[in-house]
Amino acid sequence: MKVWTLAVVRWGLGVGLGIVLGAIPGHAGGPWFAEPRSDRIVHYELQAHLRPADRTVTGRARLAWRNATRQPATKLCFHMYMNAFKNGDTLFMREGGGPWGRVRLPKEPEAWGWVELQRIRLVNGADLSFSYDADGTVLWVALPRPVGPGETIRLEYEFETRLPRIVARTGYAGSFFMVAQWFPKVGVLEERGWNCHPFHANSEFYADFGVYDVEIRVPRAFVVGATGEEVARRDEPTGETTYRYHAEDVHDFAWTASPLFRELRDRWRHVQIRILYPPGHEAGARRIGSAVRAALELTAEWYGPYPYPVLTVVEPPLYGLAAAGMEYPTLFTVGLGIQLPTWLRFPEAIAVHEFGHQYWYGLVANNEFEAAWMDEGLNSYMEAKIVNRLYGSRSTRLPVLGLWGWHHDGAMAPEAFSTDPPNTYAWQFANRASYNANSYNKPMLALLTLERLYGSDEVTRALRAYFRAWQFRHPYPEDFFRAMQVHLGEAAAEFLRKALTTTDTIDFRVAEVKCVPVRRSPGFYGYGTQRRWQALEEVTNRWKCGVLIRRLGTWAVPVEVQIRFRDGQATTFVWDGKRQWFRWAPDTEWTAPIERVDIDPRGQWLLETHRVDNGWVRSTPRQLQGLKNRLWGWLLYGLAAVVTLG
Repeated sequence: MKVWTLAVVRWGLGVGLGIVLGAIPGHAGGPWFAEPRSDRIVHYELQAHLRPADRTVTGRARLAWRNATRQPATKLCFHMYMNAFKNGDTLFMREGGGPWGRVRLPKEPEAWGWVELQRIRLVNGADLSFSYDADGTVLWVALPRPVGPGETIRLEYEFETRLPRIVARTGYAGSFFMVAQWFPKVGVLEERGWNCHPFHANSEFYADFGVYDVEIRVPRAFVVGATGEEVARRDEPTGETTYRYHAEDVHDFAWTASPLFRELRDRWRHVQIRILYPPGHEAGARRIGSAVRAALELTAEWYGPYPYPVLTVVEPPLYGLAAAGMEYPTLFTVGLGIQLPTWLRFPEAIAVHEFGHQYWYGLVANNEFEAAWMDEGLNSYMEAKIVNRLYGSRSTRLPVLGLWGWHHDGAMAPEAFSTDPPNTYAWQFANRASYNANSYNKPMLALLTLERLYGSDEVTRALRAYFRAWQFRHPYPEDFFRAMQVHLGEAAAEFLRKALTTTDTIDFRVAEVKCVPVRRSPGFYGYGTQRRWQALEEVTNRWKCGVLIRRLGTWAVPVEVQIRFRDGQATTFVWDGKRQWFRWAPDTEWTAPIERVDIDPRGQWLLETHRVDNGWVRSTPRQLQGLKNRLWGWLLYGLAAVVTLG
C-alpha cells in the first residue's frame, strides 16, 4: 500500500512544517519576521557536504511544497541547472559556446559538472518515479495523485552535485568554491501551468519564495558564507565543521567556501554586513563596504528599507573571477580582481549594481526567464542614480582622447535597440549584445528619460509604490505598466510600453545647415513711371539661414532644437517630429551666420540611439564632422562592450 503524505495547511512558519532532516534542529535565532512576508510556497531543509578533493557536494533535502494555484498539480517540475555544464550538447553550451556565445568549451573532464537525483520519495512514503527532459536541466516527478489547490506535499530526496570549473558564476577555482544553483529546485506553478524552462545561456532564474534551513559541512579550515543567517556551527570528529543557516521569505539559496577568505564585518541599522575577500584586498573590501552602506541608505530612502537582518558580500580571488558579479538572496559577488585608484569607482559601481538586485530580483522577484529587463533594467537605472549621487557622473568612466564614456549611454549598442524589444524571452534575443543592450541599457535609459519628462521625484514615488506593492511577489510586465499608469498617468505608461515592448527607436540628425548673405537681386522693379533699375547689391552683416532636421528613428517624439549664431544670438523651437524631416527657414534677416545647431540640447531623450549626430558646429568642416560623429559613436560602442554586469 502506497502511503501518501498530504495535508491541507494554512502556510506559516512552524505550521504544518514539523519536518526534521537528520540533525537539523529548529531555527535557533528565532524567526526573522513576526508574520510571513511572502506566500511561502516552499520550505527547504537541505544538507550539503562539500568534498573539495573531488569537487562534489552530496546532498539530502526535505521539501514542503504548496499548490497555490486554482488547478490540481499532477506532477512536479524541478530545475537541474548544474546539468547545463555536463557536456557540450546542452542548450546552455550550444548557445553559449557557439559563434555568438561567450563560453569556452573545456577539454578537460574536471572542468565539467552535473547534478543527479538519486532518489525521491514521499516523506514516510513510497518512492516516486522521475524523468529528465532532453536537455537534462529539467526533471519531472510523477505523483500518485494530484495535489489540489491549497494542498501541501512533502518530499525527501538525495542528490549529488559535481561542481564545474567556474562557469556562469558557479563552480570551483582552486580552493575557492561558489556553490550556486546546486540542488534540485522546484519550478514555479502558475495558473497557466509550470513555468520551468530549460537552462539557456542568456537566462537567469525564477523561483517561489519560502523558508530555507540548511546545513553545510566543509573542512574545518574553510570559511563559509551563504544566503541567510548563520544560527549555529559544530565541529565534527572528521575534522570538518557543519554550519547551519536559516533564511525566510527568499527564493534561492547559494553559498561559498574557501580556506583563504578574510572577513570584514560592518553594520547598517538592523543589517549585519559581512564581506569575504581574498588576502591583500582589505582596502578594496572597505571601499565595497562603504558603497554598500551608502546604497542601503539611499534605497531605504527612495523605495523602502532592506528587510533582512543579514547581507553577505563575496569577492572571489583573481583566479575565481568568473564567479564575480552575481546576485542571490542576501548574498552577492563582486570584484575586478585588481586594485584601482580611488578616483575610479568601478568596484563601488559593481557593488552597488549587485546590491541593487536585492531589490530588483530578490524582493520584487520577476520572472528572469521571460522578462529580464524587469530586474536588470530597473537595477541599472537605480545603480546609475546611486553612483552619480555618491561619486559623480564621471566616477565610473575612463577618459579616452578627452571623451568620457561607459555603458550608461544609448551609443552602447545603437543597432541592438532596433533588433529586439526588451520584453523578449532571454534566449530569444538575436545575440548577447542585443540581450545586454535591451535588458540593461534601454530600460535604464527609458526610466532616466521618464525623469526628464515627469521629474525625478515623481518617478521615484511611482517606483516606491511599485516596490511596496510587489515586494515578496512575482510581478509581470503589465503589473509594472499598470503601476506606472496609476502613479504617473496613461501617457507615461504608454511611453514605457513603447520603449520596452517594441523595437521603435528615437533618432534625429542635423542634416544640413546653410547661411547666405542677404542680397538685393539685379533687375527692373516697379511699373510705369515707377520702374527703376536695381543693380546687384550685398547688404553688409545681414544673413538668411536655414536648417534641415531629419528623423531617422521610427518613433516620432517632439524634440527641442537650439540654434546659436556667431554674434551670440540664439533661438529655440520645438519640432513635433511627426514627419521624416523639418526645414527651419524663417523669413528673418540675421546679423550673423549660424555657429552651432543642437537637437535636444538638454538631453531629454536619453533613449536616442545616435546622439553624436545631434549637433553641428560651423568651425568643423562638414565632411570631418560626419566622420568624427561616426568614429565617436563606434568608440563608445566598443568601450561599453567590455563592461557587462550580472
